[in-house]
Amino acid sequence: YEYLGLGQYKNDSSVASPSTGRMNVDYLRLESDLGFAKLVGIGSYQYKYYSALYDATQTLTDEVGTGLGLSVSQSTQLGNLIGSSPLGSFAQTYRDNLHGYSGELRLVSPSSDHFEWLAGVFYSDRRERWGGGYEFTGLTSLLNSLITDLTPLVGSSLAHTLQQDTSLVTLVSQVKAVELAGYADLTYKFGPHWKITAGGREYSNRIPGINNTSGLIALASYQNFSNTTTGMEKDTGFNPKVSLSWLPNNDDLFYLLYSHGFSLGGFNILPPQP
Repeated sequence: YEYLGLGQYKNDSSVASPSTGRMNVDYLRLESDLGFAKLVGIGSYQYKYYSALYDATQTLTDEVGTGLGLSVSQSTQLGNLIGSSPLGSFAQTYRDNLHGYSGELRLVSPSSDHFEWLAGVFYSDRRERWGGGYEFTGLTSLLNSLITDLTPLVGSSLAHTLQQDTSLVTLVSQVKAVELAGYADLTYKFGPHWKITAGGREYSNRIPGINNTSGLIALASYQNFSNTTTGMEKDTGFNPKVSLSWLPNNDDLFYLLYSHGFSLGGFNILPPQP
């Protein structure tokens, strides 16, 4: 299997690496002049889906080769050996599905020679489910051929589980990220080329989530083939901003800016070390 026309960058893996993706963004903006200010309303809906399968055999053997001090050619030979063995190729899967919407209302002052201001509120709700895993493509067939011999060693329950799922690890995470914020900026123009702006953003974030880890690595970590954890990340705070700008002409802008930011995050989905 290979992508034609890629020259030295061709993928000569024996495992097909299909991927599919889709992204939609619907956007609506409304404005109304209230006289003392302009009212602006913005709303959006986001949808994203992505799914992919990769042959990660060479990546695995490169990491192992580095740890063992192997040369590049020796790592390549090791990858070929694994791929042609009963274990099969080392495959990586990934899926991501996201739905989200956001809304914002802001008031913007009319243009002025001295003072300008804006103030608004913002809300967003993002729900995402993503995950991935690693497995040897031939491991299922290999274990099924040995299941009669394995059952007395591992028990009938675990043997049955291994017949259904022989992934090394599969991680699935679901989160709901909600953000509510209010903000305001005030700008003062002094002289024909200078202005100073001060403002800030007050925010509150909540991110509940569920993580599921399954596979042979989960079995070693949790003494259970599948483990589910829940978590909650939340934060509130204020982000200030101050800037000084100089506009010597219509084409150039020089400024000094101090600001403090916050990026909405999540929590760790990886299993602990066994």
